[in-house]
Amino acid sequence: MSLYSYNLEEDKSTQLIQPGKNRMRFVLPVRKKDGGILVGLNKRDSNVFDIYRFHLESKKLDLVAENPGNIIRWIQDLNGKLLVALAGDSIQET
Repeated sequence: MSLYSYNLEEDKSTQLIQPGKNRMRFVLPVRKKDGGILVGLNKRDSNVFDIYRFHLESKKLDLVAENPGNIIRWIQDLNGKLLVALAGDSIQET
């Protein structure tokens, strides 16, 4: 996993998260709130993605929601607030 920001005015990229063994997923639609964006990371358990707010300036991660094990997709509203969690059991999604 690796995350970069890109400054269009300066034509410069900056690495925000160093490559590592964890995987990352964006929570859609991507919206900046409180200086950060919501991302799913499998840091705690390699099989599930918990939701973190990644603060772009400080590069700090704050846990927003812990996946109980059956959440397969997270969705946020247009204001950057976690709104929906889609659960599944490999047969049925709810």
